[in-house]
Amino acid sequence: DAQARFYALLLEAFARRGAARVVRYLFDERVAAMDLCVEGGGCIVVLKTAYDESVPAHFSPALLMREEECRALFEEGRLQRIEFYGRVMEWHLRWTDEVRCLYHLNYYRWPVLQHLHALARPQPTLE
Repeated sequence: DAQARFYALLLEAFARRGAARVVRYLFDERVAAMDLCVEGGGCIVVLKTAYDESVPAHFSPALLMREEECRALFEEGRLQRIEFYGRVMEWHLRWTDEVRCLYHLNYYRWPVLQHLHALARPQPTLE
């Protein structure tokens, strides 16, 4: 799907600069959870977390992975900050009470692109 293609292209671009990281958490040689991350400037950003839904929920593989991941990252000493991209979820607030807003901004090199983008957007309907 489009989201998978986006993450693949993004991670490939960051990997070419040595700034991509995929964290896998295994249960008996089987991937139970995974984080897709990019890093730079002393910060790692967790873009996407996925987990195997067939693993019983009481194991919480993503939470276990995150605990080990955070410990390893800070022991490594290269990074000072971990950020989670996207909407604030309840589990984020288990790790921190620091929350900030992210804003999306489009900048168009050529005005015609801005115009085309505006035309492609769904128009509001009056009811």
